[in-house]
Amino acid sequence: MSSTDSAPSRDEVEGFDQQEVEPLELFFDLVFVFSLIQVTNFLADHSTWLGMIQAVMLLAILWRAWVPYSWLPGTVYVEHRNRVQLLTVASMAAILVSALAIPDAFGGDKVLFAVAYLVLRVLFVVLALLVTDLQTQYSISMLALVFLAGPVLVVVASLLDVFAQGGLLVVALAVDYGATQLRNASAFDTTLDHFVERYRLIIIIALGELLISIGAGTTGTEINGGVILAAILGIGVVAVLWWVYFDYAALAGERHLAGESGDKRTVQARHSYSYLHLPILVGLVFTAFGLKEVLSHVWSPLGVISAVALYGGAGFFLLGHNVFRLRDIGSISIAQLAVTGIAYALIPVAIDVPALVALTGLFVLLVGLVAFQARYSQIRNDLSVG
Repeated sequence: MSSTDSAPSRDEVEGFDQQEVEPLELFFDLVFVFSLIQVTNFLADHSTWLGMIQAVMLLAILWRAWVPYSWLPGTVYVEHRNRVQLLTVASMAAILVSALAIPDAFGGDKVLFAVAYLVLRVLFVVLALLVTDLQTQYSISMLALVFLAGPVLVVVASLLDVFAQGGLLVVALAVDYGATQLRNASAFDTTLDHFVERYRLIIIIALGELLISIGAGTTGTEINGGVILAAILGIGVVAVLWWVYFDYAALAGERHLAGESGDKRTVQARHSYSYLHLPILVGLVFTAFGLKEVLSHVWSPLGVISAVALYGGAGFFLLGHNVFRLRDIGSISIAQLAVTGIAYALIPVAIDVPALVALTGLFVLLVGLVAFQARYSQIRNDLSVG
């Protein structure tokens, strides 16, 4: 994204790395998605309201850990590639350690999780200072203490009891998410195509985590007709969520972003992707947990937490998609909002019926949404033929 209308874009700078998303970045993202799987496991072991709140906090921390690395490679010059590879692998190790600590991130491993997060941010600051252009280096150096303040607070929070820890984590996240607002948007310029592609890929990987959860849910379970049907319906739910994001949102978002210029484009990218993709991710992870629970006991009722995760997660994904759409192009999908409301209204029913029945209901609801939008969404149809 260019920083000014008159200045040359990074694509025009000689020696700038213009490659699309590289294998190392995908490797980095695969390590990150392991942490998402760990959050699903955390929910399985902490199936309470407090556990759900803590899972959201974990996802907010993990997302903030990943976001800077989605932006940074688009600012790197070719001659620094060796440094990037070395420090990126080190960052992957930090993510892996933090992921290993997630199942007990509010218990015995909370200090380990927090320190790994701090190390990951330190590595990002070091990487940015070593391999980016002078403008970016200056901006990072001015904000280095602010970039580190949030993770330091996470470490301090890990030394407190669980409720005090949660309170300080909220403060830490507010500081961390607000850090980039302290500099002009032009200070965080990057390559548009690369930036958007990273987010498309991370959503694909997160959708893959739903498929992994379907498989994990069958562990130790006899494979019978009910389990097979549940697996097929689960894949159907994943396919619908994929369609909702990639058939409209990703295309419309990228087109609109490309139509902007200068700082306005950078600010919109920050809001639409770095911030507003978090609720989309939260919805996917909670849906993954719900699918895992369905496959674990197909003929038993889901119970409160699992039903809220399954229906509420899918609804939250649609809600997050609508917020993203509203910020990006200034419109919302009434159909998606209606389906979100219906999904939340059906949670009391989903609690008591067999898990397979609950999953079937969600599948029918989401397929109905796809059918309606495919037939009647004028904006979507215009994009498809544009």
